[in-house]
Amino acid sequence: MIKTFFEGHVGLLNLDTNGVKFYEHNFPTIVGAINFLKDVKVPNVKDQYTLWNYKGKKGLKNELDGWILLNGRWLPDEDFAKDLIRTGY
Repeated sequence: MIKTFFEGHVGLLNLDTNGVKFYEHNFPTIVGAINFLKDVKVPNVKDQYTLWNYKGKKGLKNELDGWILLNGRWLPDEDFAKDLIRTGY
């Protein structure tokens, strides 16, 4: 694994598979990572974004304001995101 970058985001590239990892999310290719990261502002603070997971659905949590990125949508908080998942958004 080697360090890789996309528009200020730091990740890891697996040279054997060409898969990448950003914010604890694994992507089979950089294209999948780009589609995910296009909605994420480059963090001003180290570790601003953390992995968020609920009932097998993975997202990204902004630790500074509590917003959750899930399926390309920013949601105001964890409760809202969990409700969407429970109701089958």
